[in-house]
Amino acid sequence: MIVSKPPAALTLVEVLASLALLSLLLVAGSGWLIGATRANARHSADFSAADWSSRTLAVIGRDVESADPRSIELLQPHGVSMITTAARTGEHRGWRQVVWEFDPHERTLSRTSDKVERVVMDGVDGFAVVLLESRSAP
Repeated sequence: MIVSKPPAALTLVEVLASLALLSLLLVAGSGWLIGATRANARHSADFSAADWSSRTLAVIGRDVESADPRSIELLQPHGVSMITTAARTGEHRGWRQVVWEFDPHERTLSRTSDKVERVVMDGVDGFAVVLLESRSAP
C-alpha cells in the first residue's frame, strides 16, 4: 500500500496570522504617510506666508523708492499715501497716487492705485509706517 502525502496548504491559523501582520504593516505605513503629509502642509503654509511678506515688502519699498519725497504722508490711523512712478504688472506708467492701508477689523493690507484697491495680504496683525527726518548736513 502506497501512502501519499497530502498537498501542502496553509492552515486557517497561518492565514489569519499573515493577515494580521499585513494589516499592522499597512497601518504603520499609512500613519507615516499621513504624518509626512501634515508636516509638509504646515511647512508649505509657513513658507507661503513668509514669501508673501517678502513680496509685499518689496512692492512697498519700490513704491517708496520711486515716490516724490514731498508727497509721502501718513494716513491716520493705519496707512500711508504717496505719489509714485512705480507700476505693478498691468498698470500704466507715469505718476500716480498709491495708498497703502491696514484694516485691523478685516486684518488685511491693501494697495490702492488708479482707484483700484487690491488686498495684498490677509491675516495681518499690524502695519505701521514711520517717516524719519533726513539727517543730512545743512
